[in-house]
Amino acid sequence: MTDPLRAILAGALDLDPILPVSERLLSVWFGPKAERDETATQSWWFTSSDVVDATLIALFSQDVGNALSGRLDALLETPPGALSLVLLLDPLPRHLWRGHSRAFAGDGRARETAIEILRRGHDRGLRPVERLFCYLPFVHAEDPLDQERGLALVEGLGHAPWYAYAVRHAEAIDRFGRFPQRNAALGRPSTPEEEAYLRDPANQF
Repeated sequence: MTDPLRAILAGALDLDPILPVSERLLSVWFGPKAERDETATQSWWFTSSDVVDATLIALFSQDVGNALSGRLDALLETPPGALSLVLLLDPLPRHLWRGHSRAFAGDGRARETAIEILRRGHDRGLRPVERLFCYLPFVHAEDPLDQERGLALVEGLGHAPWYAYAVRHAEAIDRFGRFPQRNAALGRPSTPEEEAYLRDPANQF
C-alpha cells in the first residue's frame, strides 16, 4: 500500500457511510480532526497518482455528481459545509477525471462558492490550510482579476509554499491568458511558446 493511499484510508476506514458528506470528506481530506494542524498538507493533494484517484472515485464520485448538479448547495450554510462543497467542486473533479475536460466541470460553481464563502465570512472560522482550499477556485481561474484576488488571499495566509503555488498560476495567466497545462484535456491547440513552456517539468501543475 502506498503512503498516499494509506493516508486517505486512515481517514476513511472508520467512517460510517451514512455520515454527512462534509464529515466524511473533511476526515479523509485533512485527516482525523484531533491530528490536524494549521498548515499541514497531504502529499497526494497536488500530485498525479492512479491509486489515489481510484480511491477517491470509490469514496466520493456520487457526492461530486451531487455537488455539480447543485443538490448539495445547502452545505453553504456552515463553514465546514462550505469548505467541503469547494472540495467537491474543485480538487476532487481533478482527481476523478484527470486528463479529461470534465476535470474542470466544477470550476464555475467552485468560484461562485468561494465568492459566497467570502461574502458570508465563512473562511474566517477555518484553519489556514482549510482557507487555502476556499481560495483555490480563484487561483485555478483563467481570469486575471480572479488571479489577483487569489494571490492576495493566499498571500494573507502567510505560508510561502502556498503563495509560490499561487504565483506560478498567476504567471501562466499573465503570460498566456490561459493554463497551457489544460490544453490537451480541453482540446485546445498549443502555441509553439506554450509547447516550449510545457516541456519544463517545473511548469507541470
